[in-house]
Amino acid sequence: LCKKQGTEMSKITKKRLQLYIKRKLAGIKKEYMYRTTKVKDNKILFLTFQGAYTCNPRYICDEILKREKNWDLVWVVDDLSEETRKEFPKEVRLVERNTNKYFKELYSAKVWIDNAFNVTKVSVKKKPEQIYLETMHGSLGIKRIGPQDVPDKRRNKRGFRCGRLTDYIVSNSAFEDEVYRTSFWKKTEILEYGHARNDILFIEDRAFKEKIYKKVYDFYQLKDDVNLALYAPTFRSPELDKEPMEELDFDLLHDALTERFGGEWVILNRAHHRDYKNKGYHTQNANVLDGATYPDIQELMIACQVGITDYSSWIFDYVLTRKKGFVYAPDLKAYDDDRGFYYPLETAPFPLAHDNQEMKQNILSFEEKAYQEAVEAFLVDKGCVEDGHASERIVDKLTEWMEDRP
Repeated sequence: LCKKQGTEMSKITKKRLQLYIKRKLAGIKKEYMYRTTKVKDNKILFLTFQGAYTCNPRYICDEILKREKNWDLVWVVDDLSEETRKEFPKEVRLVERNTNKYFKELYSAKVWIDNAFNVTKVSVKKKPEQIYLETMHGSLGIKRIGPQDVPDKRRNKRGFRCGRLTDYIVSNSAFEDEVYRTSFWKKTEILEYGHARNDILFIEDRAFKEKIYKKVYDFYQLKDDVNLALYAPTFRSPELDKEPMEELDFDLLHDALTERFGGEWVILNRAHHRDYKNKGYHTQNANVLDGATYPDIQELMIACQVGITDYSSWIFDYVLTRKKGFVYAPDLKAYDDDRGFYYPLETAPFPLAHDNQEMKQNILSFEEKAYQEAVEAFLVDKGCVEDGHASERIVDKLTEWMEDRP
């Protein structure tokens, strides 16, 4: 037995040694690339936590392409498959995350554009002539994000790295400014421009909207006269996820939507990317489809007539459309105790339900005028500056960095 245990310990020690050597060699390679790679003034590196062509970086990139800038645009992805390549414009080059090529692109890019703590998932250095633009991926969101609120040491370590390296961070409101200042970006310069991903929500052009509708409806093979409701909840910590709660009753929801608003309804159930228990989502309910298979939630917001969440920040983008929004929060107190809210959820403009019966009643008794008044009051209270021109302001700033020479 002792001999067997000794052998096992020897294996563990060997593995640790191999891992240590591997990390040291990777660190030496990174340092070498940092020292020997020259920054190219026309290169931008884009990163999203999804590894996809989405969120703020996507809409910034779209504006760059629209202006036909002669810039080298590089996007960080999780794999270089043909399927991944199809998501991106032909003008954008792809590089696989955390490879030697990735670090070479990272250290040679004039600007890094990120929507989370992606650059700082590993320890990196930034050259004096490089600029790190952080866009984040939420807005007006209720969940606290500071290190004092989220007990995840690894995540917070990345956050502190991000705060130290970030030169500029984009905000859409006085509220969001305060969130940044009380979390990781205490001294970072804030660009109160609005979020690029939300510009699409302000476009009134009928032909453009019809194009998005067709794109979404063709993706899900839906008839033109079907109404869509998007249900997209946030993730829960492993501890909270174990706690029993009343799941949303899709049949009851479907019937309530039909009774109150008329027509035929289909519900898109979009699980959070970190909600691993719902990966490979399947249902036998013909009125419920997998909303997570569609790459861009911003386009879903345009195509849907009703939005529903629990605590996810996407609905605080969706509110800009002035379309109907509801909150289903069966574990409100437990989630607040676990994560913490910046303001009471009851002060948001969305009718709040704690169980399915209350959710049904909120839909049946929905009053459009009162809802619109609540939306306007909420946006004013938060100091929201969104007006549909954020990507233009950001690319104007990029032009200043990339092209203006002393």
